[in-house]
Amino acid sequence: MILITTGRKPGMASRRVARRLSALVPHSIYLTRGKRSVDELIDYARTEGLRKIIFMNDYHGNPGEIRSISLGKNEWDWDKHYLKIQNITVSENKPRKPFDSYVAVKGKESNIFQDIFAMENEEDADIVFYGEADHFLFEREGKELLRAKIKIMSE
Repeated sequence: MILITTGRKPGMASRRVARRLSALVPHSIYLTRGKRSVDELIDYARTEGLRKIIFMNDYHGNPGEIRSISLGKNEWDWDKHYLKIQNITVSENKPRKPFDSYVAVKGKESNIFQDIFAMENEEDADIVFYGEADHFLFEREGKELLRAKIKIMSE
């Protein structure tokens, strides 16, 4: 399972995107960060048996980047790749997500996105994720649920 949260003092748009991601990314939950430090979030995730934390960070009050942490039993590390968001659009159609939903993952850069979002490819899934070098998109039955123009970054 995956924990999706925001940076500290997020804008409304970043909270909205983080909540929407938690409805689209399989096996994920959203947690309002509040005043929790990264170490407190890691402790919480470990006690809940989660293996990854995804952060929706702000840039001037808007979604600015998506970073993730992979958790081991006693160690953790920031993932190598992260996403700089240039523009993001969230559809008004709210997705319904069963607890154990799956996503069909497609696109040239799908391996990077599978690492960031800890998604496994399920070809027959209702929700389709397309990951390219300059954007990603979640859709269901041909209707866009979330689209982001991005730049893939590496540390």
